[in-house]
Amino acid sequence: MNLITGRWDAAAGAVRLPGENRYPAPPAWRTGLGAGGDVIVGFRPEAARIQPEGALAGTVYTTDMHGAYTVLHVNLNGGEIVHIRGDRRVNYPIGTPVRFDLDPLMVRFFNPATQQALRPGGAR
Repeated sequence: MNLITGRWDAAAGAVRLPGENRYPAPPAWRTGLGAGGDVIVGFRPEAARIQPEGALAGTVYTTDMHGAYTVLHVNLNGGEIVHIRGDRRVNYPIGTPVRFDLDPLMVRFFNPATQQALRPGGAR
């Protein structure tokens, strides 16, 4: 699972992530994330989708072939690497800029101080 620390901006409804990225939190999560502060965004490689107009951006650090798919290791800011499942029929050379979105049903949020999972709508 990719785990990336960001900063929740309640006024913008988005988590600020490394590399000037901003992830617009799904509406069901917005009250559960509170008024603001640090938060960990978690997602599995299959939750990310390469999209030309995706909300998040990075550059390909390296790739691994895994049979029916390719795992892209994407550098968000020079040090933060995330893993994305991609189409094996598409070539992603090292250094290629990519944009991607996250399936809102597959994203999770965690409290960085306690490492506990947060719940949509603030339920515990």
